[in-house]
Amino acid sequence: MLLLCVSCGGPTEQENQTASKRPVKESLIDANRHLRESEDDLIEDFIRRYEWKVERTSSGLRYLIYAEGAGDAIQVGDTVRLEYELRLLNGQVVYTSGERGILEFRQGKAQVTRGLDEAVLLLHRGDQAKIIIPSHLGYGLPGDQDRIPPRASLIYDVKVL
Repeated sequence: MLLLCVSCGGPTEQENQTASKRPVKESLIDANRHLRESEDDLIEDFIRRYEWKVERTSSGLRYLIYAEGAGDAIQVGDTVRLEYELRLLNGQVVYTSGERGILEFRQGKAQVTRGLDEAVLLLHRGDQAKIIIPSHLGYGLPGDQDRIPPRASLIYDVKVL
């Protein structure tokens, strides 16, 4: 009788696993959406506090060019050299070019965070800009395992050399 009951009606193990994955996946998506919205609110509060007139890209990157240079626009594949100061939203200085040297990289070659790679394409040689990078375009969930904590929004103050 037990064999008959087990074989006749209940869902298979595979069906149980598939059904249990759907709510978990949806919960993770909702949690991620909530985290991004919370981070976005923190960034917007920061911008309002300093009264910056920033531009926003579709990815969530924000930037403010406060001194325009006279040089050419940065193109994909260019070698980029930046003087920079990197801070967290709480104002803590994390890294600077004075401490670590000029940041040099090839644009579009995944040598820096996605956010910084995206931001430099909006700049020209000689520009000075503030760049706010949300965590999903920065070091994400793990941080950099050194001075940048998990899920940290980053504020770069850069000068394009």
